[in-house]
Amino acid sequence: MVRASSLLVILVIILGACQGPSIIFESPSGTVLYQDDFSDSSSGWENFHDPEKGTMDYFDSFYRVQVLGEYQMLTTGPGLDFADVKLASDMLKVVGTFNDIFGLVCRMEDQDNYYYFVISSDGYYGIGKVIDGVQTMLGATGMLPSEIISKGIAKNHLQADCIDENLVLSINGQELVSTEDGEIGTGDVGIIVGTMQDSENVVLFDNFSVINP
Repeated sequence: MVRASSLLVILVIILGACQGPSIIFESPSGTVLYQDDFSDSSSGWENFHDPEKGTMDYFDSFYRVQVLGEYQMLTTGPGLDFADVKLASDMLKVVGTFNDIFGLVCRMEDQDNYYYFVISSDGYYGIGKVIDGVQTMLGATGMLPSEIISKGIAKNHLQADCIDENLVLSINGQELVSTEDGEIGTGDVGIIVGTMQDSENVVLFDNFSVINP
């Protein structure tokens, strides 16, 4: 699994027999720090299969997440460690009714602590966090509707900004919501898919990228 412990690229130059100065180069804003189009099934994402919870695996140059059961949620990532990033991915709903959620996560310390940026197939969106397994919406009491979201069996492009305490969700090129929270500092990046009252939700992910803000 790929690991990255910092957003900085550090180059130490030793001159002669003496220890010279350390020169630190920051990745310029807009630099792609990580990307995956899921065409390589050995790129490091989880292959998960559980008859009660669902599956997460590579499928036909996509990464597929199938969630089974009511009010279930699956999250996964490539095993990276970032603080401030911009995330983006294409998402295609393929199976299930439209009362669902799917999207991006950042600063995922573990399965019980992370920020999430989600939409639903019936046209709702929101930002939230999970702390010690407890979910809380941020900036609103619940998810809000938007005509920007492509509804039903459709493709959407999501971008999530995690920069200092600023959390921003953009959908199909348009910013929809921003809020602030600083409880979680660093962690993995990745994706999230969940069900509500319905028993199955399948979403395909493509062109996942992590960009230096």
